[in-house]
Amino acid sequence: MHKIAIFFTLLLTLAIFSCKKGGSATGDPNPSIYGKWLLIAGLSDPGDGSGQWQAVAMPRYYYMTFKTDSTIESNYGTAPAQRFTLTGDSVIHFVSAPGDTVNNWYHIDHDILTLMGGCIEACGQKFVRGE
Repeated sequence: MHKIAIFFTLLLTLAIFSCKKGGSATGDPNPSIYGKWLLIAGLSDPGDGSGQWQAVAMPRYYYMTFKTDSTIESNYGTAPAQRFTLTGDSVIHFVSAPGDTVNNWYHIDHDILTLMGGCIEACGQKFVRGE
């Protein structure tokens, strides 16, 4: 009986440590924010919680490119940030030319980047990893 308990404990431990958490479709367990991202959806809530994700009118036209030198290239937004810094696992600070900072939450799952925040009410954008 003791040997069976040890066997199942080892089997369970193996199963737990062999599973991957999150990651991208390419199998990367720690997907990177660096690279080009194409806008596919937006969320804007009027303040009553009724906001829903909506596909963009011109899918994949707007983009953001996060470069390894912490600069951003983008054709998206009215006052686009020029630099960014990452804090912890899920916070990104966008910095504009005059030095204004906007904090957003971000999450990457299977080559989809979700950015949330920067608005009084709930708002966000979803991007797909670009070419």
